[in-house]
Amino acid sequence: MKPPQWDDAVRFMTVAVALRSQSAGVHLNLGIALYQQGRLGEAAAAYRQAIRLKKDFPEAHYNLGVNLAQQGLLDEAVAAYREAIRLKKDLPEAHCNLGQLLAQRGQFAEALAALKRGHALGSTNPVGLTRPRNGSACASAVCNSTPGCRPSWAEKPHPPATPSGSSLHWSAV
Repeated sequence: MKPPQWDDAVRFMTVAVALRSQSAGVHLNLGIALYQQGRLGEAAAAYRQAIRLKKDFPEAHYNLGVNLAQQGLLDEAVAAYREAIRLKKDLPEAHCNLGQLLAQRGQFAEALAALKRGHALGSTNPVGLTRPRNGSACASAVCNSTPGCRPSWAEKPHPPATPSGSSLHWSAV
């Protein structure tokens, strides 16, 4: 069952889109509300509309990446994360999520670089990972994506996780 506040948010943002249809931020926020309801296809369409209206909108590319990864569209998610990073190099979650997806695809060297960058930028709980007791989640993913690595603070490495979207980026409207 969907929490009622997301129903209210979708209704509110639908009205906002009708009033401000050329606002990329309004479309982004509608996408977030739809995503939270599990309406992933509609959320992706809202994120894409935000991008059409404002091509250099890193938060929209990032949220689209989270959404696409959740749908299992990993190649498209990788492209969305790469674009978010191109537009705003200091998005730690985008680096970490990109690294997780690259690790799943077996691109370990590139994954490790992305995960290290996300960790260096200060990511402490990237989307889709649980934070180990004595280390950042991104550091855990760095180790998990490195063959033969065993973190000192865990009995065994955790498998890389698909981003879950719990850390979406909102826009001021």
